[in-house]
Order: sequence, then structure tokens, then C-alpha cells
Amino acid sequence: MIYVMECGPVHHRGRESWLVFALDLNDDQAKVRAAPRRKDARREVVKALAGAPASCCASLADFGRQHGWRVASVPERVLKLAAQTVVGLENEDTLGMVAYSPIADAWLRSCALFYETAPWTAFSIRQPLTVTFTKEAPDTRVLAIGGAGGLPPTLIMLPDSAAYSRFSKSGEPHFEDAFIMGFDDGGSTMGHAVGLAYGAAFHPVVLRLRQSKPALIAPDELLHLACALAATASLATGRPVGRAVIDGLEAIVLPLTPDALLRS
Repeated sequence: MIYVMECGPVHHRGRESWLVFALDLNDDQAKVRAAPRRKDARREVVKALAGAPASCCASLADFGRQHGWRVASVPERVLKLAAQTVVGLENEDTLGMVAYSPIADAWLRSCALFYETAPWTAFSIRQPLTVTFTKEAPDTRVLAIGGAGGLPPTLIMLPDSAAYSRFSKSGEPHFEDAFIMGFDDGGSTMGHAVGLAYGAAFHPVVLRLRQSKPALIAPDELLHLACALAATASLATGRPVGRAVIDGLEAIVLPLTPDALLRS
């Protein structure tokens, strides 16, 4: 069975585009077409399907009827394809092809958990947390949670407490090495697509900085970020220790004690 869904407009490289997805549910082969005009994206998918029978979403009812498509409810796999594609396009400089991997699905699920739990209501940017990853050798980093005072919710992951101290003392958002995860309002096309697939409507924006410059995020780095988000959400529920395990990687999140921060 082939299912066709459209989504748009989305922002990609400074311009608006419409996306139309065709997913073969038998082998998970996907055809994705993007065009500035909605009708052009639709026509490109019709060409790609070459007359193969398909089902479609409700917004394609009139168009699809001309090609023998029938309206059906959107399968979960198609919703996730749409969400990951839109998120990937708008975060292309950071995610690259990782946006379309199983790790991106785990990351978006963790983002939804973080967004719904709202850790920024329990912790402020001045209350750092530590996250320790245990898979091979333990690796501890520092987290800062923003979102109080009407600012957009944010999770910042820094390499150590010294990096956090430099940030907190200067008050300037300048980082040499950091992961910055932001959550904008969910009223956009991206927010709608993410909401349908993951149950919480938000607009995720992710940035990876190396030597103070934007860089691509590696698959294992996105896995670490997903674990940190989920473990922080766990801590925000009132547990004494936040914990999450994703694909064999465990993250433990605790408040960073004042003594440990001073020693840095």
C-alpha cells in the first residue's frame, strides 16, 4: 500500500516550499517532492508513482480522486516521515542526513517528553544540572535550562562546569562548545507536523557549536542529546535522580552542587 500526504508551507534555505510524501508501507520506500507551489509538488509525486494505486490524506481528496486515490486515515509511519522531513529541512545545517535516521525519531520523542514535562518551570538557567552518560567510559557534562520569564524553552549542554561558569558570569550567550536545543511556539507547519506524530506541538530548533561555529551534529551526539532531554524530563517530575536509557546509552541527571561549581 502506498500512502500520500502533503505538508506546507515549510521554510527551507530562506524560501517557502510545499512537500508531498509518498510512502510504500510494504517496504518503507519513500518519495518526497518539494516545490515552491503546492500544485507542482503534487504533480511531481504523481509522476513518481507512475499510476500505482494509493491512499491519501483528506486535503488531497479532490486532487487524488483524479488519479484513483482514496482518502484514508494517515498511518503513524507517514506522520513520522512528515515530521522528521520538515524538522530536517528547517534544521538542515545542524542535522544533515541524521534527521532521517532512527536516532532522530528517538530525539524527537525525547523532545516531546521534555516539552510536555516543562523542566523550565522547576529549574532556572542559574540552577545548573549535571548529566552523566554511562555506556563505555562515564562522561559528565553540564546542563542549563532556560524558559523562565516568558523566554522560549531551551536546554543547553556544555562540556563541563568551567564552561557553565564562564557563561553564567558573563551573561553572554557565547559558547565555544555546546548543544543548544530550543523550543519555539508550535503554531507553525513544523509544530503541527510534530504534534501529529509525537503528541506535542512544538517547533524544535537545534544548534551544535564547535569552536564557536555552527557544525553538523554526529549521530552519537544526537543520541546523547536525546538521552539528556529525557533524563532532564525525568528529574523534573520530582524524582531525586533523572534517568533515561536510549539505545543502550544511559543518562543520569542531578543538580550541580554549589561546591562542585566552585571547584571548577
